[in-house]
Amino acid sequence: MLEIKGVSLGDYFLLMCERCGVETHNEYLGWDPVMPKFRATCRKCNETFEWKMMNIQWSGLPRDAEPN
Repeated sequence: MLEIKGVSLGDYFLLMCERCGVETHNEYLGWDPVMPKFRATCRKCNETFEWKMMNIQWSGLPRDAEPN
């Protein structure tokens, strides 16, 4: 399982792989079915995992992700 950490750099917020420290590639997946969901991938470690975000702490996210 990929483990990530959030890091603030000035006014930027980055998600990084906990193991190797490389910034992850992140994809918003829309809602599943009642919470926002995203996928993070570490290209160095070749690990991917999907998380549901606690929706009570988020606002303004669209219900559907943009098509790729």
